[in-house]
Amino acid sequence: MVDLLEQIRTALDELTPLLHHRAVDIEMPRLKVDADATSLQRALVAVLGRALEQTEGAITVRTTKQGTAARIEVMGECPREPPPTASGWPATLAVDVEAIDGRLGGGDATTVWLTVPLSGPSAPES
Repeated sequence: MVDLLEQIRTALDELTPLLHHRAVDIEMPRLKVDADATSLQRALVAVLGRALEQTEGAITVRTTKQGTAARIEVMGECPREPPPTASGWPATLAVDVEAIDGRLGGGDATTVWLTVPLSGPSAPES
């Protein structure tokens, strides 16, 4: 059982050099997830790092319960102009997402999301 807020804060600490004094808002309930902390940390760094590379302005990290999973959405204020050259996800990200039994996706250029199974009191009753 891993505290999701602590993992997000640790990932942001690791990305401090890329923040360049940008505001980061975290909107979430306190959630515990059923994930390997190391794999989750690497996945969060990749997702947050992508938002920092491809957007400008403030970043919002919004986490919600969706069934049996926590959905972490990372949104940038606006896409960079000109858009950055397309760079793929790190090769190890698929391994990390699989290790946490998660899913990864993206909407438009300013939003990407990751899901992680909930655990403990955060999980809905079966």
